[in-house]
Amino acid sequence: ETENLFIDAIENTLLAGGRVLIPTLAIDRMAEIYALLYERQICHEWPVWVIGGALPTEIYRRYAPCTQVLSTMKRFADRFHQNNTKVSGEPMVVLASSGMLAQNSPSYSWATEFLVDSDAAIFMVNWQDPCMPGGAILKAAQNADVALPTGLYPRRCRIERFDFSTHAKEDEMTEIERRLNPDEIVHVHGDGERIDAFLKTASDASRRHKAFVGRTIRL
Repeated sequence: ETENLFIDAIENTLLAGGRVLIPTLAIDRMAEIYALLYERQICHEWPVWVIGGALPTEIYRRYAPCTQVLSTMKRFADRFHQNNTKVSGEPMVVLASSGMLAQNSPSYSWATEFLVDSDAAIFMVNWQDPCMPGGAILKAAQNADVALPTGLYPRRCRIERFDFSTHAKEDEMTEIERRLNPDEIVHVHGDGERIDAFLKTASDASRRHKAFVGRTIRL
């Protein structure tokens, strides 16, 4: 459902002559979003530019046979090419790191351009730290000034966050464990009580460990 809403929002913006910026985490999320745009034909019908995340993308492409679609990513030849495209005003989609729009990142530069454009849209696809520029942009009211590190920018564009899952689901983690079959598993992230409850009922609890800050785990 989230994917459908996301694709519809992109297509509606492009068909109306607008541009779409998708700030994205360079690791995993950029590749995931691009693959979705390719699958839903956005990449075939509209210009889709990718900035950042070159090394993670190359690792996926080289070692994961199912990710060959990433070879079709379009990247700017140089800064001159990028700047000319940015000011062209033509409908396009731009995937750019960083995902939280850190100052001096490509996504920040493009966001300051798109914010003042009423035909443009900035679609967030990952969690936004409220103390980062992405958090400030996300909570900004329409036509209000957004205080960013490089100044005040009137927010005239469409801004929306699409709640893509940030972590693997339980069945996905089970499949990862099945494929890798590790000797030891260390649980480092999640609600402490849920981890405790899981470890109590796990049939292979002897190879599982719960991480604690400052405590050494001996394997």
